[in-house]
Amino acid sequence: MGIPIDDDAAALRQVLEIVPGFVLVVDHHGVIRYINRMEPGYVRSEVVGMQASAILFPGSSERFDAALHSVVATGATVDLDVETLAPDGRAAWYRASLSPYREEAGIAGAVITATNVTALKDAEESVAHLRRLLPLCSWCGRLRSDDGTWVRIEEYLHTKEGADVTHGMCPDCARTQLQS
Repeated sequence: MGIPIDDDAAALRQVLEIVPGFVLVVDHHGVIRYINRMEPGYVRSEVVGMQASAILFPGSSERFDAALHSVVATGATVDLDVETLAPDGRAAWYRASLSPYREEAGIAGAVITATNVTALKDAEESVAHLRRLLPLCSWCGRLRSDDGTWVRIEEYLHTKEGADVTHGMCPDCARTQLQS
């Protein structure tokens, strides 16, 4: 036998407590009216009633406010990633989906579902870092291109970045080469 949820607020609350992600209800001003679970260090009674954007980093706060405004204005769901600051000082990333919450008078705010994607963001950052590394031969100074061939730095930069290279001589080399 399942949980009967027909008009049963307690049963619905029980279902929301089981959901692995976060479920929040915010009004059209972004004030948190409900949250199903808390990150360690936060207290539900302190979070309910505060601005949702207050626990976000500034860039994320602005994106969140714009997304909420869009949901309330258009009634369309908006997805975004936001970065928060936990009470212990660590940062965490959440992938959030804001959907319109309707009452009799119209759209009253948004229901937000959010999943912690910090590990995913860390992995993406590591991959991006690895992509910025240039495989350089320590003997001849050529670079390994994407197709596995070894090319001069000038050719690599021209192919990859569209940059043309000019040649000159730095002051240190000029001193040592011209004195020989």
